[in-house]
Amino acid sequence: MSTQSIENLLTQSIQLQHAGRMLEARSSLKKILKKIPAHVEALHFVGLTYIQTQEYEKGIASIQRAVAIKPNYMDAQYHLANALYETKRYEEARVAYQKVLSLNPDHWNAYAALAHVLHLLGHYEDAVNAYQAIVSSKPDFAEAYIGFGAVLAAKLDFHGAILAYSIAIALNPQLPDAHNNLGFALYGLKRFQESIEAFRASIALSPAYLDSYVGLARALNALKKSDEAIDTYKKAFSLRANVESAYEVANLLDDLARYKEAIPFYEYVCSINPFFIDGYISLGIVLSHESRFDEAAIAFEKVLSLDPDNCDALYNLGNVFGELNNHEKSLSFYQK
Repeated sequence: MSTQSIENLLTQSIQLQHAGRMLEARSSLKKILKKIPAHVEALHFVGLTYIQTQEYEKGIASIQRAVAIKPNYMDAQYHLANALYETKRYEEARVAYQKVLSLNPDHWNAYAALAHVLHLLGHYEDAVNAYQAIVSSKPDFAEAYIGFGAVLAAKLDFHGAILAYSIAIALNPQLPDAHNNLGFALYGLKRFQESIEAFRASIALSPAYLDSYVGLARALNALKKSDEAIDTYKKAFSLRANVESAYEVANLLDDLARYKEAIPFYEYVCSINPFFIDGYISLGIVLSHESRFDEAAIAFEKVLSLDPDNCDALYNLGNVFGELNNHEKSLSFYQK
């Protein structure tokens, strides 16, 4: 295979990869690697085809071979960093993003990604410094302000976070993350009505944004708009079954003495997290309120299998067996 043939095959392979035809692209690239095992571009793009089919470990290994041969291959270093991030290998991603920036200090996407990784690693001050450097040099980078706001919120600096999110929205009002995060920062300051408006703006832009529905439901509940909150939690659950919205709506229904409606949500929570003691306690209590004592006993006994000395479970089992007229067993649980 001539040098020109290899270059033509590489070009064709990249075109296939860009067209989403990953298997064909990979097959062509492997022909190059069979001829030239250290061909860095082929190694890089083979890695990308694996990453784009979510075969991350194979993709990372291939790109690592490319950058081992050619350490200043910036695109490969950046794609390697992104793949490490996607696989939650944050410390390795940090090193890789820093390598990208050593090759190109103005690679703003890499800089923003590095700042976000520092946030995830709990290095809040380093993340703040990174975001400050980014927005000082590139003040129109709306997405960086979102990340900046997120790390400030993690530091409980909600005022600073609100300012950052507001700048992001002023730069680009079409970013649902900015509105969503603004809603949570406003909620943190108990500015519930403004929080509701922010969450609704996020949902208007992204109607399936689960976190915004959960945040909206919490804010509505804080303003004692219980029916709206319940409907919103249920909408969140319908979008994607999830423990967070299920548990919160179950608790709200329980507080409103709507026990029958709460039961399936508590049951879902316990099915997903079978070690969640508070979930089983709550399930047992609402089942008791509905006079479903045998089922309540099962829930409380599950708690004792996890925590044999749990006083709430022992007391409630005493109540349950009393309702079932098994007074001897009831007394035994009270005595424990």
